[in-house]
Amino acid sequence: MRFGVGMIAAVVLAGALSGCAGVPKVVDPSGVDLSLSRLTERQMLALYGAGTDDDPNPYVTPGSLLSSSDAEYIVLRLDVVAARRALISLNEVTARDDSGKQLATLYTWPDFKAWLKSWSMDDKVLNIEYVKAESSYIPGMDFQVGVGRRSYYLVLIGKRPIPKPCTVLGSFSIDSDTTKNFTVEVPKS
Repeated sequence: MRFGVGMIAAVVLAGALSGCAGVPKVVDPSGVDLSLSRLTERQMLALYGAGTDDDPNPYVTPGSLLSSSDAEYIVLRLDVVAARRALISLNEVTARDDSGKQLATLYTWPDFKAWLKSWSMDDKVLNIEYVKAESSYIPGMDFQVGVGRRSYYLVLIGKRPIPKPCTVLGSFSIDSDTTKNFTVEVPKS
């Protein structure tokens, strides 16, 4: 009988421990950690392809590889680690110079989708870009996150060339009661 009780205790303990393994460790008292970083074009090429018709990449500025464009992207990654379900809200994400002048604007998913369409001359390429971006782009100005880790991409678009160095200012809310502010420096190329 002792063996049976010990075996049951071991199974219960193992089950309890494995249940905890699915919840990531979060430092912030809100139960959600956020971090914001800038990705270089080289990093985006490594993640999503060459940015050509044969290997479309929605995160490479259209025309940046083969011809000039009047626009330039700043691509950001928002990393979310959540120990609980939460509502994330984007209060502001913008690029500014030292004087405070806005240099680039965040495009929401519908805006970015329309932007991609305005540049595409091939529906097949456009559909590949949509699939790549839709699975990774920030879903909206307000979105729910579940327990776990997830990365989202955001694109700020400005007039080429965006003067550098510049600063990206990001402000996010968690459940409308905790605000996280970020500053990301964009160095000279």
